[in-house]
Amino acid sequence: MWLTRLRYFIRRVTCLWLDCLVVSPVVALIIYLVARAAGTGDTAGLSWGLAGDQVGAAIFTVVVFVYRWVFEATRNTSLGKLLGNLYVVNTGPPTRNAWVAAAVRNAWILAITAVIAFEYQLGATAPWGSGADVASWENLIPVVLGVCIIIWGKHPFDTWAQARVDRLEFPPAGV
Repeated sequence: MWLTRLRYFIRRVTCLWLDCLVVSPVVALIIYLVARAAGTGDTAGLSWGLAGDQVGAAIFTVVVFVYRWVFEATRNTSLGKLLGNLYVVNTGPPTRNAWVAAAVRNAWILAITAVIAFEYQLGATAPWGSGADVASWENLIPVVLGVCIIIWGKHPFDTWAQARVDRLEFPPAGV
């Protein structure tokens, strides 16, 4: 049981990585256009120091969220999940709006960026200390989600969206 869930977790992480790989050219183009519009002279990216890093992270987060939100609401899968033979199943009432469920499922992406922005803007640190060797809040969110997937087979955002991610079983040939 645990080994099966661990494999499932690895499959979901791989699919997320593939999704990020798919959207990275779009993110690079948007960052390039923002840098050009801002007149920084640095067309390879943002050169505003910490502010540029935050803008770049926000752009990446929003693009990944919108990509996954649209694909999961319209196709019940993303390109990464499709390559990993995974799809999203709505376990809630049939009248539930797919757009709302997909937004709730992927809200963890926005939560990580909100926590990072909160830490940088207010100078907050993790309650157990500070420093480069200490885990920060934004690192805690994926760990909690991963542990939930390994233990229960889904993370809290899946539960709140009344959805689950299943393996796509293709019908045998000739059926």
